Amino acid sequence: MVMGVSLQFLGVGRGQSIRGSLSDAGFIVASEKTKVLVDPGSDVLEALSLAKIKDVNDIVMTGASDMQKAGVVKVKGKSGAVVERKSWGALIVVPDARIAYVIDSVQPTEVGACDVLVLVKRDESLIEKTKPKLVILTGFDSKEWEANPVYAARDIKAKTGVQTIAAEDGLVVDLASYGAVSEQKSLGKF
Repeated sequence: MVMGVSLQFLGVGRGQSIRGSLSDAGFIVASEKTKVLVDPGSDVLEALSLAKIKDVNDIVMTGASDMQKAGVVKVKGKSGAVVERKSWGALIVVPDARIAYVIDSVQPTEVGACDVLVLVKRDESLIEKTKPKLVILTGFDSKEWEANPVYAARDIKAKTGVQTIAAEDGLVVDLASYGAVSEQKSLGKF
């Protein structure tokens, strides 16, 4: 049972060159009332099976996907999240956190304040201007993976002062453990 908000990285790879090293299955935003699957790739069925996830409330696709068209992932609907798909990625708002998933260049004003930035497109000025509590790097190509993304995360933290971690296949991030939940609580929980 999920108690707070967590992000579960099913696969953090990007592109054909990463095959055999990393999965490209995307990640799940999970809370007590919702599971949102974000950017599932071709490895999603195996990753969902390994994670023992049988259904989700919503799927966020930032590009075309034959998997969604084929109906290979059961979507329950009635998500407890507000999901806004954007040209640069997506905003996912759950009761305790505002999560921005950025895959392309974006102006900080388009993202606004957020608790967590999940970045495929590395952008230190975006981090400095949106001031998230946590940055998570994902979507690695083979060159980035071989260079060890932990070093990139350390470099970003040193430059911006923001907690930054590099995701890996299977990583589960409890946002409360990183202090990355919204400080103002919704009255809907009471």
